[in-house]
Amino acid sequence: MDDTEAGAVAGLVKIVTLPYGVGVIGTTVEATRRAKDLLKVSWYGSSKASSYTSAERLDAYTALARNADRTGVAMRSTGDAMAAIAGADRVIEATTAAISSTTRPWSR
Repeated sequence: MDDTEAGAVAGLVKIVTLPYGVGVIGTTVEATRRAKDLLKVSWYGSSKASSYTSAERLDAYTALARNADRTGVAMRSTGDAMAAIAGADRVIEATTAAISSTTRPWSR
């Protein structure tokens, strides 16, 4: 991995090597995306990351989300969302997706 150019991005905190990828930590999403785009990474053929793409990850997560047989763990439960949707005069559906970016709150 060559992180020379990525390391010069304003707002970059740290680049870390992970067992199956590379982590980019920064003060803003824009800084981490810019640094990620500047990283030069060569994967070994035997590496699990060698055939991994963000688009494939998005497809896999989308398939999981669309599977009506799967249930998640509620972080908070207020009211009955399904009943509210069923009784609504109008329902608007939208799908959004973001690939190549995962944000987590952190502190020093």
